[in-house]
Amino acid sequence: DVQSKPTNLLTTISDRSIRSDVQSKPTHLLITASDRSVHSDAQSHSSAVPRISRSRGSFSPTTLTTNTEHALSAQRYLCPEFVSPATCEKIWLVPCIGTHKDSEGQLICKGEAIVKDSTQIPTMHVEYWFVHDDPKCMRIRLLGAADRRLLATCRDSSSAGPGTLEIFSNKDEPFAFLRLEQRLDIRSFSVVTQYGCRIEINGNFSQGALNFTDKLGHLLAKSEVRGGDFHCLCAGPATDAGLLAVALLGIDVLAADEDGASLAAKAADLEKKKTEAARAAMNAELESQTRKAKEARRQRNTSCT
Repeated sequence: DVQSKPTNLLTTISDRSIRSDVQSKPTHLLITASDRSVHSDAQSHSSAVPRISRSRGSFSPTTLTTNTEHALSAQRYLCPEFVSPATCEKIWLVPCIGTHKDSEGQLICKGEAIVKDSTQIPTMHVEYWFVHDDPKCMRIRLLGAADRRLLATCRDSSSAGPGTLEIFSNKDEPFAFLRLEQRLDIRSFSVVTQYGCRIEINGNFSQGALNFTDKLGHLLAKSEVRGGDFHCLCAGPATDAGLLAVALLGIDVLAADEDGASLAAKAADLEKKKTEAARAAMNAELESQTRKAKEARRQRNTSCT
């Protein structure tokens, strides 16, 4: 009997269109199959399961399923093993990454982190890098937490320019672009896949309260920052949590490039400009000396004649 289950475990959304066979039961008590089957002792630790505010809209499984069938089929997921169940949501804890300084005050522009599921079990291992000038430079590498199998990578885009990262599959094939969308004073991001799926990421980026919607405005996922340590990502039914995790990490990378890591970038840029200025001054001096030498030869030739 579903009603006898604890309600404080991760639950599905309350939506009358989920399934006709559960209309007679309260949908807000439905426990996800994955959390029920992976760890049978989760009930004893149910108070530790993260929660996320439901005040920012609800998912529409019927719409999501339809969109998934047309835009993100099983062959077109970035991380098929981390797709939410078809009839319920699932929560992931994605680390907040950013630059920090070592004991000597130098910026540390790389690091590692772990993505966990709602029961604090590690699922994905993250390697990341900030501040790179080389095109197509690696920024994020996503690996399986258990076997370190490559899941996806994220690199600077050599074709789309600044503020854009390109996402690649585990076969090193282009999968999507993560772009910074700047409209007037409103900042947002978008993920556009090679298969025509577009995900809009909007919200309060300073507080980490974000909504992920498709091009029709249907809610796919939402996230909140908890304690400044991790994004509590609630992925809707049949949603590729791996792709959304890469998007969140990519946004952190781009934000770090603009903020803390930009200090190193500005220093490198200043050094580069100094080098270019010194080279230009040297070329100007050589040109001046060449002109003077030519003028001296011309005057000698004139005096001889």
